[in-house]
Amino acid sequence: MAAPESTTNVTYPELDIQKLHSLPSEQQDLYLLTFTSDLASHVSALDADGASAHQIFVKKELFQILTLASPAPTRAIRNNLGRSFAGIFAKGDRKLLYESIHELIGIVNSAKGDKDLKSKHAAVHCLGTIFEASGDSVISLASLACTSLLRVLKLAQNHAGFRGTIFKALGNIFRGIGGSADEPVTRDVWKQARSTISNDKSFFVQASACWCLEQLSRETSHLDSSSDFEKLQTALLKAIDSTSPAVRHAAASCMSSMLVRGYSDSSSKEAVSRGKRLKKASKKQPKKDGEEEDVQRPGSPALSRPITQLSLGLLDILKQLSTQYCRPAASNRARAGISVCYIKTLKSLGDNVVRTKYGEIASHLFNDLSSHPLVIHNRYRQLITRKYVRIILESVVGQMLGETGQINAAKFLIKNVITESSQT
Repeated sequence: MAAPESTTNVTYPELDIQKLHSLPSEQQDLYLLTFTSDLASHVSALDADGASAHQIFVKKELFQILTLASPAPTRAIRNNLGRSFAGIFAKGDRKLLYESIHELIGIVNSAKGDKDLKSKHAAVHCLGTIFEASGDSVISLASLACTSLLRVLKLAQNHAGFRGTIFKALGNIFRGIGGSADEPVTRDVWKQARSTISNDKSFFVQASACWCLEQLSRETSHLDSSSDFEKLQTALLKAIDSTSPAVRHAAASCMSSMLVRGYSDSSSKEAVSRGKRLKKASKKQPKKDGEEEDVQRPGSPALSRPITQLSLGLLDILKQLSTQYCRPAASNRARAGISVCYIKTLKSLGDNVVRTKYGEIASHLFNDLSSHPLVIHNRYRQLITRKYVRIILESVVGQMLGETGQINAAKFLIKNVITESSQT
């Protein structure tokens, strides 16, 4: 049997620049798309040794495309470039990882006009895919990458697609580096994305900003305070009232991730009462005669700033959602978005929580939602709320229960809902 061919002898696609520029302008995009598709397929077929051996050649071809004066990379070409970058660094060694990221950041920061905006667009997309695939190896470059992306965001005010890609790339960076992100950079991204949700007119950019914030809430622990949650909730409620279903779903998913992040089996009232006790104990006590008064030294502003950790029990989470659902000013679109948030939150909490606390969930949906005075006094609102409750209990919660859980749920509904309603 013949020995298997070495991966180093496998040929890789090479871009023929002369042939590309000899083609008519309408055929150049097709030629470049075909080449990048072949290159991405070639990288996906390589094993770990092959990806390491071909890394330098593939990188050369990728940057050759990124720096082309024409044709500019289209969305399909950008996706192929990102797949190729992610493939060679996820499967192979990462000796060229730092160099590649620095070159991409250089393209992003290059002081060129709108003519090269698509090249920057492609570089931003590739930067996000590289960090998503191998961000744990380049944590030290994450702050530089985020700062560069936030800076170039100001240059993309007339290009909605570019702005959306920037937020996608920022989210991918935090997905790649996990909880190792610096707090100042995290807060800068958080403020920019939160402002974009409220002020940007593009639905695509709003949805991308919501997705970016969702990654921040999932991967970092710098935004777990109750004040941060309230600020973000205010912006997300505006997005949930959007006319775009994509924006509503993205905002609902982001709010759900924040609520699940703050979930705790113990009630949040313990943290609040503990904070009040500490505040009372810290008050200055009157000194008795003969006692010397201690000299109080000013503490660090960062340490003295009161921070309340977000801690929510299941009923607190559900109450947060029902309060927004039953607001008199809430529109039908907002109520539809909040119902999506119910679904995503319960799915994220997991089967165990839903199974053990089915009674609390069902009682909340029947009492605080479908029986709310604002709902029952409007026929349409009552019917649509009953539909949402049926979907949540039947299609979501019901599918998460096992056989024993379904039996216990049926017993609860018969005893606490059907029997009580028949007696009234």
